[in-house]
Amino acid sequence: MYGVGFVVSDLQAGRRQRFRCAMRRFVMMVCLFIAGAALFVLLARIVVWFVRAFQNHSYSMKLKENWRRQESESSHDGVYFQTKVSIKNNSSQREYIVSSLTATANVVAKDEHRSSYSPSREIAVRIVPPDGRTDGYWPVWVIEPGKELEVSLVVGPFADEDIEKCAAVWARVRAEAHGPHGIEAELHDTIFSPERLLSPDDLLESPACDPSWCDVKEAGKVLPIRTHMLTECDDICDIINKYVKPYASAGDIVAIAESPVAIMQGRYVHPDKVKPGWLAHLGCILVPSKTSFGRPHGMQVLIDLIGSLRFVKAMLIGQIAERLKIRGAFYRACGPDSTLVDDISGTLPPYDSFIVLGPTETEKTVAEIKRRCGLDAAIVDVSYCTRNNTILAHTDGTTQEELLSLLAPNPAGNDNEGTPIVLLRPSRCLQVLPLKSRTADLLKLPSVIDTIA
Repeated sequence: MYGVGFVVSDLQAGRRQRFRCAMRRFVMMVCLFIAGAALFVLLARIVVWFVRAFQNHSYSMKLKENWRRQESESSHDGVYFQTKVSIKNNSSQREYIVSSLTATANVVAKDEHRSSYSPSREIAVRIVPPDGRTDGYWPVWVIEPGKELEVSLVVGPFADEDIEKCAAVWARVRAEAHGPHGIEAELHDTIFSPERLLSPDDLLESPACDPSWCDVKEAGKVLPIRTHMLTECDDICDIINKYVKPYASAGDIVAIAESPVAIMQGRYVHPDKVKPGWLAHLGCILVPSKTSFGRPHGMQVLIDLIGSLRFVKAMLIGQIAERLKIRGAFYRACGPDSTLVDDISGTLPPYDSFIVLGPTETEKTVAEIKRRCGLDAAIVDVSYCTRNNTILAHTDGTTQEELLSLLAPNPAGNDNEGTPIVLLRPSRCLQVLPLKSRTADLLKLPSVIDTIA
């Protein structure tokens, strides 16, 4: 009996021991799970804090107001031009300390004076801090989160003969600021035309030389309109009212080149502000070097414009189409915006140093021109070299076929003609004397001869 009792007690002790071991393992697993979950939450909080601490921490510069003419105190000092540049802290948590702010200016002469023009005075750029000091020293300024700093930019002096020969002034502002990422440099380029600011209303009078109409076979007549150097400070409707309206009549069409429209919209970027990635370096190897995307900076602008996934798909389609001797497949896969990108050297100085994109909201732009100017309008991309003329947008008063026939000889030109606008007069709008009227004039001719005799 005692033996059986010991056996039973041993079995019960073994069960209790196994139960205790199982409970220990269960408690240990629960503790490990809780510890793992707590560690995961802690890591997640650290990642979120890290992302929030460094995301959207940047600063940017932009033109606060258009350039304006500023007369100096003494008349013999010349003319100065002034604007305001805003430096904004885009961060909502961290401050930026602007330790350096410098500016340079390049004067671009008109095409007919580029070999003989030399400014009669030294053109200088002066930055005026918010405290108004004019000694040229830039004090260190702290920009609080979400705030902005405004500084004045003064360029001059210009003599009268300098303004007449100057096409544009390219001013570049460079800032260095201490932020969460260390010392960060930012560039801002602004271009203005001194010629535009001569008159009190900030626009020139009509051109002194009377342009001449050119016949286009049976399509009608065209009139290239010469303007000042168009910049981001200009308004397209004001330009048309000033330069085009004196020569326009009912039924005429205003054709504007796409690059000047994009420039007035501010759609241009300097290569110094573009950081090409590995995809851009790879892509520019696979396209011809003579295109706008034969260099990494232009290719990176295209990638930013259409997206990386669409770019990779377009590259695959382009390579396959090239093996099948199909041309233009890459551009068609990228979309119509890709054909409007002009790399450096693709436009007139000083914009030949920039990558110019295509214009946006073209339909809205031509509708605004018709509403404010009373003329039908079209935004066009015309090239004499490739003969690949494209109508980006036009109003209801004309058709693509009519526009293409009038623009076939490329009346605006592809050189430095300075005629970004062409006034089109279709053959349907030309005044033709009716047949009955001409017959009546012929019948009156003998009586007129007798009277003279």
